[in-house]
Amino acid sequence: MPAEEAPLKLAVRPLLPTLFWVGVGLAPLAALLILLARGEGVLRIAAVLAVLGTVLIGLSVTLGRDVGVGRAGLEDRLLDEIDVLREELRTDISTAARGAHRVSGEQLQRLHDEVQSLRGQLEAMRSGPGWAEPAPAAPGRGGAHQGVAASPYAGTAA
Repeated sequence: MPAEEAPLKLAVRPLLPTLFWVGVGLAPLAALLILLARGEGVLRIAAVLAVLGTVLIGLSVTLGRDVGVGRAGLEDRLLDEIDVLREELRTDISTAARGAHRVSGEQLQRLHDEVQSLRGQLEAMRSGPGWAEPAPAAPGRGGAHQGVAASPYAGTAA
């Protein structure tokens, strides 16, 4: 639908019920004039009003049908646009998820490398001179908490 037709159809839409009811109102008026007419001029006016009422009713029905067709086309376009937006959103979310997964994987790998480095340093310190394995604390006695070994550096100032 061209751009200039859209405002025209939107402007006609509120007039449709008015056209219909004017046509419905003219029909009984025309019938009343036909029944009460005494001259040829009044009969002609009544005939014109009857035809005008019929035309207005037909016009409102026809234009109402066209607006409905436009509405169905608009609904189809809207649904198509929603589908396109959904697909774009899915693509954006999957891209962001892949990026977050990659970053967290890199951070996890760095953390793993750091833990391995610290384990290597700990093993080097344990195998070096002056390292004494701490004696396990007796359960229920003072000093270290139960199940926690005392540190060889306990009591040294930092």
